[in-house]
Amino acid sequence: MDNMDPSVQRTVEFLEIKDHIDSLRNETNGTLANFGSGFASLFERLDRLEQTVEVGLGNLYAQNDGKNSASSSTSGQISFTSFLQRMFPTDGGSMGANPEKEVESRIIQLQRERDQARANVQSLQREKEQECQTVDRFRVQQQEQIDALQKRYMASELQKQKYQESSSKLRDIIVKNSSDDSEPVDSAITLSFGELRDLIQRIVHKHYTNMPRFRKAGNSMYDRQRKKFDGWYERDVPDSMKKYRSRAILFELLNEEILCRNWFGLDGTVEHNLARFEEDIAAIAESGDGNTADVAEWRKRTIECASWLKIECARPKAAAINVAQFMEPLLPTSSKSAAQITPPLELLMLQLCEKAHQLSLLLRRSKSRYTYENLKRGTVIDEYNISDISPQAFDGPELEEPLGATVAFTIFGALVKYPDLTPDERYVLERSHVVLTA
Repeated sequence: MDNMDPSVQRTVEFLEIKDHIDSLRNETNGTLANFGSGFASLFERLDRLEQTVEVGLGNLYAQNDGKNSASSSTSGQISFTSFLQRMFPTDGGSMGANPEKEVESRIIQLQRERDQARANVQSLQREKEQECQTVDRFRVQQQEQIDALQKRYMASELQKQKYQESSSKLRDIIVKNSSDDSEPVDSAITLSFGELRDLIQRIVHKHYTNMPRFRKAGNSMYDRQRKKFDGWYERDVPDSMKKYRSRAILFELLNEEILCRNWFGLDGTVEHNLARFEEDIAAIAESGDGNTADVAEWRKRTIECASWLKIECARPKAAAINVAQFMEPLLPTSSKSAAQITPPLELLMLQLCEKAHQLSLLLRRSKSRYTYENLKRGTVIDEYNISDISPQAFDGPELEEPLGATVAFTIFGALVKYPDLTPDERYVLERSHVVLTA
């Protein structure tokens, strides 16, 4: 390199710059898929380097115009043409008679490749913009669909609430318009019974979701709660089954706290003593020393007279507190707050217990006998009891039909009527909702 002609040395420098241009072009081609802002800077660098090469080569050619190519090389020196041939080889291995033009053509070729790369990038950018626009349209359409579904859901909830209010008013009208000597209408009874079942389902699905592992509630019912809930987690019961079981426990608690008790619409000591008195005379009547019809008539008239006092019974409120506390271990928790019985849940529990109390009084106004009946766990479903049940789900593998399956547990018991005039006859007004297992 020390023996090189200065013009040749400058040529070498410019050709090294050309190699740098090639490397930048390769770098650009390798990063086309990134769509980044780096393309603009790379192309600016290419433009500046190519301009430098063109200016340098132009000056170099001007300096070499007056020289004789035959005397350009001496011992240990390299000619300008040989360097061009070495740095810009052609398919034939020779630069030809006019290497300067060939260099210019190669530069033009590089410029075309650069322009093509730019065109490719612009095309890819346009495709990217089109895809982004398509995604935005899909997002807008999806949000519109979600908004429409939410509006439909809210409208259906409002309509459902109106239907429930209308049915409650209808039931109250039917009960109120019944004469003193008439029996409660079965349709009003089944309507009230269905409302009770629907309200339990609503409470569970609204407040007992994503149930955590059982935890101690910190009250006197813990041992009983533990026996009821612990088994759910020993075999990893699915959330859907936990909800069914929660509904079953709510019905069981409601039955124990209100439905199975002898109410007269009073409160305190008078209510308690009347209930004990009814138990005593009913036992005497069943032993044959009395008349069960007289007991039913006395009960009906006593409840009717008690209603004149318009006493507000405190039992539904106390029962609502007990039920809510018992179910407390199944309330969801978060990282920010512990489980707690919220005012909306308290209100729903109170509404549930009040409806149960009203239904109990309605049934006890009748001379006929109404009972809530459950099929025991493990009962096999056959042609005799299949008409008593309404299967809601299978705990485990599902069978094609309930015949031959067994009862896993009862979600909500059946409402059964034994008429006053024909007490041996049995009418299932509402079937028992059960979960079956193979």
